[in-house]
Amino acid sequence: MSKQIKTYGVIRHPLEVAITILLAVLLPGCHDDDTPLAPEPVGEEWIDAAFAAKLQELGLIEDALSVTPSMVADITELNISESNLSSLRGIEWFKSLEKFDCERNNLTTLCIDGLKSLRYMACPYNRQLTTLSAKGCVALDYLDFANCNVSEIDIADCTGLTELGCGNNELESIDVTGFSNLERLYCYGNYLETIDLSGCPQLQQLISFDNLLEGLDITVNRKLTMLYTMINPGHDGKFIIRAWFGNDDVPDNFSSGSWTYEDKVTVEYIKAV
Repeated sequence: MSKQIKTYGVIRHPLEVAITILLAVLLPGCHDDDTPLAPEPVGEEWIDAAFAAKLQELGLIEDALSVTPSMVADITELNISESNLSSLRGIEWFKSLEKFDCERNNLTTLCIDGLKSLRYMACPYNRQLTTLSAKGCVALDYLDFANCNVSEIDIADCTGLTELGCGNNELESIDVTGFSNLERLYCYGNYLETIDLSGCPQLQQLISFDNLLEGLDITVNRKLTMLYTMINPGHDGKFIIRAWFGNDDVPDNFSSGSWTYEDKVTVEYIKAV
């Protein structure tokens, strides 16, 4: 007589147990709790149709109508510049993306949240772009969204940036206090009243002209060699720059350009004590 197995109070034949285990191993699409996996979204269920069509044109996918997220998951580089796109819905599924260029389109919002492998991102000259979110983009090294219309940004997680280009936008503030690797900051042509550079010891170039700045503190930015911050109002006819040097000992390799702003504003370097 064959042996029986008692499991959870139920007497089961060894052959039945073996078949149950075998089915659990071999049947595809099931979780450990035997809940079937949901099918992948297809085509316009998850991605903008025009965006998908561009991917097909570039030869990155075979069919825009049947594309699924798993088909784009391994793409590492994507250049869709000047493609007349107004939406990049679905970009969040490009989990392996490292380099992304989408300049000169018709985007109004751009969300690249969660693209943890992304290192290079360029989206300048999207003239209608008003918001940019890069939550979780911890590997980002280069970000350029100059010459757009951006007034709201979320780049707090992008502390590894070495270059940030955000000139000619509608920004009233920018927070780079934790950007310890930042070497180049181009934030000209906005509405910035202050810029806190105390957390940017590697900064080498600051282009901040045509804002609403009254002065700057570059005391800790001793690697800075290029500072173009003309066309700022200053205060009472002066633009005070607190630095590691004074008016009489400006470093030979320090370039500051010319200084103009309607009525003449005089730049004054004050050496930190």
